[in-house]
Order: sequence, then structure tokens, then C-alpha cells
Amino acid sequence: MKKIFAIISILLVMTACTVESVSENNTSSISVSSIIRKNYNTATGEVINTRTTSVVNNKIQSITAINQNGQQSLVNYNYVNNNISLIETFRNGILFSKNHYIYDSDNKLIEYRTEAYDNLGQIAATNKNTFNRIQGIIYSEWTRNSLTSPIFIPISSSEMVLDLNLNQTYFKEFDHLNNEFKEKETQYDANYNIIKEEYFVLGPNGVYVSTLTNNYTYGTGINTLSFINLQSIGKENMMLLYHLNSNAINEFNVISVSPNQLMTFNSTFSPDITFAINNQTNSDNYSLTNEFITLISNVLFARFDYEYLYN
Repeated sequence: MKKIFAIISILLVMTACTVESVSENNTSSISVSSIIRKNYNTATGEVINTRTTSVVNNKIQSITAINQNGQQSLVNYNYVNNNISLIETFRNGILFSKNHYIYDSDNKLIEYRTEAYDNLGQIAATNKNTFNRIQGIIYSEWTRNSLTSPIFIPISSSEMVLDLNLNQTYFKEFDHLNNEFKEKETQYDANYNIIKEEYFVLGPNGVYVSTLTNNYTYGTGINTLSFINLQSIGKENMMLLYHLNSNAINEFNVISVSPNQLMTFNSTFSPDITFAINNQTNSDNYSLTNEFITLISNVLFARFDYEYLYN
């Protein structure tokens, strides 16, 4: 606890002189119509999945996806009072899941609930993430139930700190399933881009040991993906839910929240894994395309890209 409050004190000083966010400076002149993501077969170069995001007034309205087997998904975004409230996913026309965002009277997220549905339209499993704010610390509980196990069981208990600019700088978690304590510390540049993430696990001697470090650098181009996410989901919500993203390093998770285009990424995960990133911008300095490549021992392992269309 002393460590958390020390971090809060430092952050209050650091954030007092930060510059304005990129996305806050550029919301009036840009209108995105769609975002297209393609994943590729690394052996043949064939597109194996295409996901098209429909955007209206710079907010996500829906996402349609189709894979190489012809399976289709549709994701609908719903808003109440300009806040994201519900995301519904259908696979081949059948309801697959619902994600609920529940707020208090101050429009602060207090619960994020995901429901998975079976082919009969029944809720097969529910995950609940609750958020409670006390003296600068946000406490979260993740619980889960299912048709076969209707009582909610604890998955993890966490604490996090957001600075004055709503950047998540500290995250601590107790993993109930693995009986393990974990921590993550995140550093940002002056424009709120994530430049370093360091992960820790509590060792048997009671000392946290660093297990993974990721480092990032950025260009001056504006990251359209993050810009649209900010308008659609909201920065605080994205930071509260950031730990629920995939932990696969080849997903380049920081692109969902960092306002500038990612230029380089290196990780201590393995010395054999390297990354390549290629960006193109339009005349307004927003993304036209972003390509992300992962190599293992210089052999292509994963590749996906984004294309952005504007009104």
C-alpha cells in the first residue's frame, strides 16, 4: 500500500505539466468512415480474416468480420448519453455474447459484465468485473459463473492507479486460480504514449521479481485506431479494462490506447522474437495504414494490418 501511495504522489507532480493529448487537439477536422483489419497466412500471404469497423461521428457503430472458412461475425455497439453501454456479438446470425458497461451517477464505470450465450439463447457463462474507487486507488474484482457452476467464483482481485490524465500507471493483481500475486508498472511519454511496461511476480521470498519488460517508441503520426477507441469506449474505461486484453505480445496491445503511431517494439519475452512496423499517414497526419509483423528467428510468425478510410 505504501508503494501505491508513493506512486500516486509522484504522478500528481509529473502530470501537472503534461501537454494536451493528441486526440484532444484533433477531434474537429477528422471524420473516419471505416477501419479495415486484415490478418494474413504467414506462409502464403493469403488473407485469413477481414474485420471491417463502421464508424459514424468518430464512434464505432458496428464491426463485421469474415474468415477464410466463410464464418461471419457481427458486433453492434450501443451508446446511452454518449457513453458506451452495450456491445453485442453475433456469429453466423446467432447471438454469441453481450458486454455490458454499467455506470454510477457520475458516469464512472462500476461494472463490466460479459455474457456468453449457447445455441439455445441461454446465458452459458458470465464474467463480472466490478470497480470501487477509494482514495486514489481503484479496486476491482473479477468473478465468473456458468450453467454448470452457477455460483460466482473469484478469478482475480486487483488494484490500479490512474494518473490525472487517466493513464494506468500501476496495476497489482492476485490471481485466485493460480494463487499468485502479480504487478505491472507502466511509463508514458509527454503525449501519453506507453513507452515501457514492466511485469513482476511475487517470489517465494516475498520480493517481486521482474518477469517481462516491453519497450516502445513512437513517431509523430497520429494513431487513428486509438483516436477512434477513445471516442467510442472512453479513455478511463479503456484503462480500467486494459488488463483484460490478450496477453499475446504479437497483438501489440498498446496501439489500442497510445495516441501516436507505434514505431518500434522490443521485449524481453525472447531474444529470438523481433518486430517490424510500417506506417503511412495522410495529409492531416492521421494513419492511412499500419502494418505489424512478428518474426521468430527472422522467420515470419504473425502479420496483420489496418487501413483507415475517411469521409
